[in-house]
Amino acid sequence: MKLFNIFKKKEVNAEPVNNLPEMLMVKLFFIDEPKLVDKEINDALRKRFKNIGFPELGNSPDNSRQYFFKDYELEF
Repeated sequence: MKLFNIFKKKEVNAEPVNNLPEMLMVKLFFIDEPKLVDKEINDALRKRFKNIGFPELGNSPDNSRQYFFKDYELEF
C-alpha cells in the first residue's frame, strides 16, 4: 500500500475468488397451482446425486422442501 494515493486508485485483491457467493431470488408464475410429489422429486434427485439426504416428509410447517447435498461443503 502506498502512503499517498494521489489518484485514489483501489488496490486489486491479489487472490481472486473463483466462486463468489451470491443469493439468487426467483419468483415463478403459474396458471394453475403446481402439484409437487415429494417421492418423485426425491427419486429424481437420488438418480442425479449419490450422496443426498432428505428430512422426513411432511414435517415442514411452512410447506417448504429441504435437500442436503452432503458432498458439497459450505462455509459461512
